[in-house]
Amino acid sequence: MGAQRLFRSMLLLVLLALAASVVFRSQMGSTPTSKDMEYGEFYSQLTSGKVGGVVIRDDIATVTLKDDPIKRKVFLGVDPGRNTALTTALFDAVKTHKTTVENKRNWLASPLAGVLTMLALPILFLVFWLFILKQSQSGAGQAMSFGKS
Repeated sequence: MGAQRLFRSMLLLVLLALAASVVFRSQMGSTPTSKDMEYGEFYSQLTSGKVGGVVIRDDIATVTLKDDPIKRKVFLGVDPGRNTALTTALFDAVKTHKTTVENKRNWLASPLAGVLTMLALPILFLVFWLFILKQSQSGAGQAMSFGKS
């Protein structure tokens, strides 16, 4: 019985550590140190019809030109949905130049994910505190055997 309880406790702690690491990793922003293409160059290529495809993920666009198969990264700086000039240019490029545009929104960028990440640490502390309380109150005769199997 004690080994099974220890296994469940350790499994819970490992799962909580895994969840915390996923949340931490997702909050680490990646700002490109070098850009393959400047935003102004991308915009002029887009309006002139030389862009074959655009994949937008958060504030970085991966661009494929029609005459060059090499994918280039462009740092957009803001959410493309807030940049009306870029949104208009993308819609025009899709209609007139047959440019493919794909928006891969990160699920962690949603407002719900923001609230959950804010609550993750307090919930983690609460679960840990309840675990400690449960271990220490398992019985009057076992009060001094905390942590022993």
